[in-house]
Amino acid sequence: MWKITMRFCQFIVIMCVSFCVNVFAEPLKAHTHGEGKLTVVFERGHLLVALETPAANVMGFEHAPQDESEREIYANALATLKAPEKLFELTRSCRLSRTDVKIPEVGHEHSDDEGVHEDGEDHEGHEGHEGHEGHEGHEGQHMDFDATYDWQCADQRQIKMAVKLFDVFPGFKKITAEWIAFNRQSSATLDASHSTLLLAP
Repeated sequence: MWKITMRFCQFIVIMCVSFCVNVFAEPLKAHTHGEGKLTVVFERGHLLVALETPAANVMGFEHAPQDESEREIYANALATLKAPEKLFELTRSCRLSRTDVKIPEVGHEHSDDEGVHEDGEDHEGHEGHEGHEGHEGHEGQHMDFDATYDWQCADQRQIKMAVKLFDVFPGFKKITAEWIAFNRQSSATLDASHSTLLLAP
């Protein structure tokens, strides 16, 4: 009976944390190369991190890979995003339990999240870009990577997270970080010289 109760409690915690991520994590307000967004939730030993970024930040381009070189870049970027130990340095008590990387549909003019540009106000004449039928219109294509990482942390007193995205992917210039931890929420702008988050009471 005790084991069943504990498992149920763990399930409730995971569901609550996942809900917080979905509610708190608003999409990027604009598709801006060089910028990304991190949403962090820490609750009862569960640390969830959601990353949103234009594909250009991690690949250098946002169109479907056209040759072997670009296909290799795409594969390497995807493999790196699936290896959070390369992207974040965490408190030693944290152990990775889940990684989920949403693969963009390469070859389309927009990412899966079509709502990013649905107003069209900042993209006049988007439908009329020359070369959309061929490969010359790559500047009109948009792709995004979305990744979610889940850690279990034995030490719940505080969490220190060094964000190494700027070193791994030089395309990142600025990351907006928002987090919920210890019944508080806050935010910060990260860059190459200020890239560490400390979650503490």
